[in-house]
Amino acid sequence: MDGEFPGGDAAGYRQFTANRQYTICYQLAVDSQAYVHAGWLIGLAYLSPFIDKKVDSLLAAGTRSFIVTGHSQGGALAFLTTSYLHYKFGKRYPDLQLTAYCSAAPKPGNLYYAYDFDYITRGGHGFRIVNTADWVPETPVSVQTIGDMKYPNPLADAKTTIRKQKFLVRLVLNSMYGKMNRRSLKTMKTYRKYLGHTLFKRVTAVQPQLREPSFVYSSHYITAGAPIILPADSKYYEQFVFDGKNVFVHHSLQAYLYLLNRYSR
Repeated sequence: MDGEFPGGDAAGYRQFTANRQYTICYQLAVDSQAYVHAGWLIGLAYLSPFIDKKVDSLLAAGTRSFIVTGHSQGGALAFLTTSYLHYKFGKRYPDLQLTAYCSAAPKPGNLYYAYDFDYITRGGHGFRIVNTADWVPETPVSVQTIGDMKYPNPLADAKTTIRKQKFLVRLVLNSMYGKMNRRSLKTMKTYRKYLGHTLFKRVTAVQPQLREPSFVYSSHYITAGAPIILPADSKYYEQFVFDGKNVFVHHSLQAYLYLLNRYSR
């Protein structure tokens, strides 16, 4: 489900109700402007009881080093799981060390979530692995609006500057600014409508107990993690051939393993 949901709050934790029996209490970032993909958050919500139980028992037994990894949607969940564990257990266990390997992962959230993830995994503990022929890491489709930018910035107060110009200049600049701003906002709202609200109805057909989250007015998705790039060359394309139907041919685990084996020699 392509819709962003608050991932962080400087004041503390947020809640997401997965069903009548379970509500996840989570924090995925410090910045209140950090948002994550709602679909990945739902996945984390369902996995979190198992994750909590397993990690709790390992921590009690003295384990302090964890590798969090996944491929494709599992890669997106690896991003969020790393953040979730960091904020849930990090203060109690200052020596906790999480290392994430997110393979073929879609973008997990917005720029401020990516900032936070990159910060908490600094020093070589957060990686995204990308086959350059794979289209999935380019998703979800992203659009940036002026509202996605940190304030203050020149564009946020552009109208104030434009009002100080001469009449004809003001007329032209207002028209240009209005068109650019309105079109990006319209695109973002369209994504929010169809990939958020409309798609959620299909999700509830399978999981009727889910409550629709409050989607934010943003579709500014960004990659996160230090990149491990696996360039697809002519030899690769001889092995993995697009036949007009197999759109996931370059996203497969086999394709990634092939490139990893080649470049690790």
